[in-house]
Amino acid sequence: MILNTEIILSIFSPVIGAVIGILRKPSPSVLYHMLAFSGGIMLGVTFLDLIPDSIYYSSSSVCIYGLIIGFFIMYLLKLIIPESNSIKSKAYYLASGMAVHHFSEGIAIAITATINPKISFIVAMSIAVHNIAKGLCTSGSIYFSVRNKYKAFILTCLTAFPLYLGYMLIQFFIIRISTPFLGLLLSISAGIMLYITTAELIPASSNKKSNYATMFSLISGIIMVMALEYC
Repeated sequence: MILNTEIILSIFSPVIGAVIGILRKPSPSVLYHMLAFSGGIMLGVTFLDLIPDSIYYSSSSVCIYGLIIGFFIMYLLKLIIPESNSIKSKAYYLASGMAVHHFSEGIAIAITATINPKISFIVAMSIAVHNIAKGLCTSGSIYFSVRNKYKAFILTCLTAFPLYLGYMLIQFFIIRISTPFLGLLLSISAGIMLYITTAELIPASSNKKSNYATMFSLISGIIMVMALEYC
């Protein structure tokens, strides 16, 4: 099915965040905990599912190569997209960066869906929580730059479409992929998720007053993955 629960949940989450960001922003504390909890889920899925499955379908060495590739794909994308000092340009830079980011998330959901549908739902749920926070922040930042609620809402919503493209790209090619290559794709997806978690979610979730509160949210996310996987 082209539009299943996972992809619908992930695509519409930035839209929900955009609506909240334009109408009413939640407190910074709530955002910190949302991001930390999402980061915990991503870490749990990466180390408990993606990496073990990658080794199972390929080998330890292939898994290591894939992790490095996935991590540096995201790192290079961050370097390639130039930043601007203009406030208005920063808004469009932010929107384009979110679009690329969502494309990689669509790939991650599609790959996990081919291995374990239950885990795919967990990944999609984590990405949805993450994307609500991102949609909220993105729409708020764009609105601050362009001073137009409708333009901020539309731009934020458009950034979600590449997620569907990334998902469909993998769904189209998955039947032509060999088992070892599938293992490589799983590890690349794990590398992408590691980058998202370590370079974005965890730093963004750090409360300036105290990191201990969000630390518990991070651990709760990991425990949730373990409970859903092994219970």
